[in-house]
Amino acid sequence: MGGKGLKVKLRHIVGVLIGFIIFAEGAVLASAGRPVTIEGVGTIMAGTVLLIGAQIAILGFLIMFFWLLEWADFIPKKGRIMTVMDLIGLLVAAIVTAEGLFFTTNAAMISFEDGRVFGKVATALMSAQLFGLGLLCLMLWLKRKQVDTNFLVWFAGVASAGVVLAWGAVLIGCQADLFITDFGGISAVYVLTAGAVIMALGLVPLMVWTVHGTKYYGEKFKRFGTIALTLSMLTLAFAFMALATIADDFTIGDFFTGKKIWMAGWCGLMFFFAVLALAAWWSRRVPLKLIFVPQMLGTLAGVLLAAEGVVLIGFAGETHLETLGVLSETMTLLIAVQLALLSSIVLGAWLFRSYRWFKGNFNRMLLDMLMLILIVVLTLEGVAIMVLAAPITIDGIGTMLESTMVLFGLQLALVSLLSLLCWVFRDDGSLPRMQRFMFIILVFLGLLIPPALLL
Repeated sequence: MGGKGLKVKLRHIVGVLIGFIIFAEGAVLASAGRPVTIEGVGTIMAGTVLLIGAQIAILGFLIMFFWLLEWADFIPKKGRIMTVMDLIGLLVAAIVTAEGLFFTTNAAMISFEDGRVFGKVATALMSAQLFGLGLLCLMLWLKRKQVDTNFLVWFAGVASAGVVLAWGAVLIGCQADLFITDFGGISAVYVLTAGAVIMALGLVPLMVWTVHGTKYYGEKFKRFGTIALTLSMLTLAFAFMALATIADDFTIGDFFTGKKIWMAGWCGLMFFFAVLALAAWWSRRVPLKLIFVPQMLGTLAGVLLAAEGVVLIGFAGETHLETLGVLSETMTLLIAVQLALLSSIVLGAWLFRSYRWFKGNFNRMLLDMLMLILIVVLTLEGVAIMVLAAPITIDGIGTMLESTMVLFGLQLALVSLLSLLCWVFRDDGSLPRMQRFMFIILVFLGLLIPPALLL
């Protein structure tokens, strides 16, 4: 099967799977079959709940059905019937998206007659994933006839933007006074504004991907779209990195209380998707072939390590480690920041290595040396964490087991080495002598891991 057939088939499979998930969610809701009390609305009878679930299930089934028809060779791809099917498929996906957005932004506590209760935040999150799935269906159907250079990159970019939009909608739905320990209170209007801004920033890459590949995607829009997408995602990334510095226990209104670890994890997650959306756009020209594997793994390694650094920024606090003693909050913060920054530079090397700034043997060698130094530092940090592993207590987080420290150090070292391995075997490889040198360093670093696990 050729590359074009593979991309089309992947798109169809994803469309069918998403339709099935929506169908299953609607079927589960319909099977509840009992009255529900919605805070601020009142009681909804069992029949109404059944109808809501059934219509979601029907919409999911139609999405699956249309994608299967699109896949079938015996269905004519042109004509009036196909035009009607195009419009209905677009309308179905739009309805799911609109319903998910409505339920998310109007989230309320719901109570089933059997005693099950879902809080406002839980309701917003469940509705947000329906909104995200509907948005993916809408984009997939809208762009189903477009032949992309790399469907996986396109999907990563669109899905990341969808996650950002969904989280912005969750903030709008959960708007209430926010209180963060050791920081203070934030008015509900600022929470609402933050949700709207996040949605607006998430909408930018979605619009750029929508126009990409159409007749409107000329040189002017290409330049404008790239700048707009890059600035919007970098704004999000830096905003959540900054927010991680004040991560602490928090309270939203009178309906939800969270811990510092949750806020730190949320900042890291949002940073991950913002950077992934940026990385997908800058990787859009890499074809879906074997040469894409090192690019994909190396880029994901950089994004993952940078996001881990943001999570650690949120964890920062006075740390008690048996093997080292007490580390101040400033010291732990600096360690986390350098992990995020070094990993971001690694990611930047992957994304921009093909640009004219790194042409020529000398410039390529400098880039290789920079990459090698960064990976060595990150790998040695992982090895050091494994060697010094002991029960650790972080103010605001609690106590972590020695095994947790070992696993964190191990994955840090392995992910770093994976990035170096992919760098050595990338499609536009280094000079042969430099390639051999980096491979020797790679093997040497890899041999440090077993002793570190045994110590």
